[in-house]
Amino acid sequence: EGHDGSSSIDVVAKAIRRICATGKSLYGHLKTSDADTGKQVDYVKLWSSAPTPAEMQSLVRLCAKVNGILLPMCQQVPEAKKAKTAGKKLRAKKRMLDRTCSRAIGEVKLCFPVASEGDEVPSWFVEISKTRMYGETESYRYELKRGRRWAVLEDDALFQSAVDALPRDIMLFSVLCGQSFMSNELTWESLQRAFQNAVLMKLLSEDSVTLFNEDMRTEVEQQLLEVGRHHELKDLGISMDDAIMERLPDIVIEPVDALAAIWQHSEKRPDEATQDVITALGECLKAKNAPAAKR
Repeated sequence: EGHDGSSSIDVVAKAIRRICATGKSLYGHLKTSDADTGKQVDYVKLWSSAPTPAEMQSLVRLCAKVNGILLPMCQQVPEAKKAKTAGKKLRAKKRMLDRTCSRAIGEVKLCFPVASEGDEVPSWFVEISKTRMYGETESYRYELKRGRRWAVLEDDALFQSAVDALPRDIMLFSVLCGQSFMSNELTWESLQRAFQNAVLMKLLSEDSVTLFNEDMRTEVEQQLLEVGRHHELKDLGISMDDAIMERLPDIVIEPVDALAAIWQHSEKRPDEATQDVITALGECLKAKNAPAAKR
């Protein structure tokens, strides 16, 4: 195979498993005690009502229509099952999105559930950040109401009070979930955006992100050396640094695994109850997305 063969995916996959293994072991020894006191929020139950892929697509369309925001999901062109009919509709939609969103790229910065007393089905709040042509940014909030329809959330105080009520590490998990569009999969690029936002929100330190990235680079390099690819790279005139940078974008990682790895470098690790909850949230998202993974 050439240097861009399918084995590069295996190299990155092995690196992910190795770098996350130690962090995931943190969870195994930390369980919630029956002696926990105070009112507990059942975040696992709340996360079981997470937005579906179809509902996230609806959010994409609403953002484009109402605020002229092009979310990254807009740029993924779906396959046309019927070439002529579907192709025409697809091109029409693409032209509409291009006209509406070409100068306002956005991202989902935060996605989390909010339940009032006695509510069985929670609302979901989302914060969207829009970057204009010259780097100016604006924030918009949306709510997935109990009828499972998105609407603009105009009550900034309500949103802020909901954010303030989130435990720090649940909020960090919500940042990662927002970048993944609730899909339980983060690309390297979306993971870096999530970490950058988390640093700005003071949920992570720049040092912990730098150490995480260095670990990932070291693991990818080690895997390349173990499979003997360095000789092939040398013959092709490709430096090890270039090879590592080429393979990092192949990384796909679950939010809970990313947290397990980066918490190895964090001075503010979550408490026992929070770690247990986040572990369960990861399993909840995994189960929610299992059918899509099989298709």
